[in-house]
Amino acid sequence: MSIQHSTDSLIRYLIESVTDPKALKVSLTLLSIIENENPIPVAENEILNNEMLNKGLLLNKHSIRTGLNTAVQDQAILKLYKSDDETKTSFYIANIEHWIQSVKSSGYVLQDIGNNNPPNKPEKSQHINEPINIYRLYETHIGTITPSISEELKEAETLYDPAWITEAFNIAVTGEKNNWRYISTILTRWNLEGKKDGKFRRHTEAPDNNKYINEYRRLRTRDS
Repeated sequence: MSIQHSTDSLIRYLIESVTDPKALKVSLTLLSIIENENPIPVAENEILNNEMLNKGLLLNKHSIRTGLNTAVQDQAILKLYKSDDETKTSFYIANIEHWIQSVKSSGYVLQDIGNNNPPNKPEKSQHINEPINIYRLYETHIGTITPSISEELKEAETLYDPAWITEAFNIAVTGEKNNWRYISTILTRWNLEGKKDGKFRRHTEAPDNNKYINEYRRLRTRDS
């Protein structure tokens, strides 16, 4: 797991690496409501009912939950539960080193850090030879399909050529990066930049992220 050492380094990571707007909005909102010197994890229901996310950023609870899952998968935020809580209520905190140390000392346990693939998944082949159903691709090479992932797969199936999808899975499997966020990022870049030779090249700009970063900074300034 890649841990950020400060709020600023996490913001840089969000700008450079988080491509999903919902995940970015959720991550910045979480940063804005947690005190830097006294970090307390935020319960999932509190995030789902957050007024700024629901009204100011025009997200519904389903979109917020999808953003949470994506942000955890991108390791921008971490999912936790209390060690003495039998119900295993979900809490979240930003992936910042001293925040993690603080919540661990308060009895919180991190859930499946850095590994979003389910355990005991079938052994993956190292190359996909022919285009097949996107859901079967996911189940074979990544794992169980959750409702939020199913929605994303359905959207990808309508947006991208089947050969693109298969090739993106091939790149991920060959590079041992078997997760949907990596595959989705490849497809998004190809769509934005043109596929050309089919090689995935990281885009260095993040124009859509800047407005969310600026809004986060405005809110932090207002509340300080």
